[in-house]
Amino acid sequence: MISPSKKRAVLLSKSINQKPGNIKKGNELRSPSKRRSQIDTNYALRRSPIKTIQITTSTQFSVYEETPEERDQIVRRHKEIHDNISVASDENSPSQVKENLSPTKLYPNVRVPLREGQRSTLKDLSLDEFKGYIQDPLTDEIIPLTLPLGGKKISLPSFVTPPRNAKISAFFSTKPQEQNPETMTSRSTDDVHLDKVVRKLSFRICEDK
Repeated sequence: MISPSKKRAVLLSKSINQKPGNIKKGNELRSPSKRRSQIDTNYALRRSPIKTIQITTSTQFSVYEETPEERDQIVRRHKEIHDNISVASDENSPSQVKENLSPTKLYPNVRVPLREGQRSTLKDLSLDEFKGYIQDPLTDEIIPLTLPLGGKKISLPSFVTPPRNAKISAFFSTKPQEQNPETMTSRSTDDVHLDKVVRKLSFRICEDK
């Protein structure tokens, strides 16, 4: 390591006015840039591996050129493959009849006749015209499916949500939720009967004196 030209004593404060330019470097001729310039260019060219390559006049490969007979054979083979594919049904072909295709697209030139009759708006079906039946699997008895009319309503338990439709909700009623005395929980021992058998605790309860 080259020390600066201006020496200073040990543990002496460094001058803040000293610039890096005051430090002299070593011999500039020994830098890598100067060494490259000193290499003999002619000697490097003579020792280059490029000079040792021998260029031969004979070609290493030949370009293949097909004959007219081979060309005709290839064209004939491609035509046979194309004809075989055309004979088979192509599911992606737009000309093929697809599933759920409307008649207007299948027969665009044929006019579909309109249905005759008077149209009416949609309404609820009549239970007298469209009756429902249930069949007993044991006796094979067919029973008409009717709603209990005449003031009677189907009573639903409290945990079942009644239908929200105004026309159907009139036939249902909800039972009031009643507390089962057996499932009632008690937070004290005042309501425990004196004759009731109570299981003895398996641990002692210590009370403060």
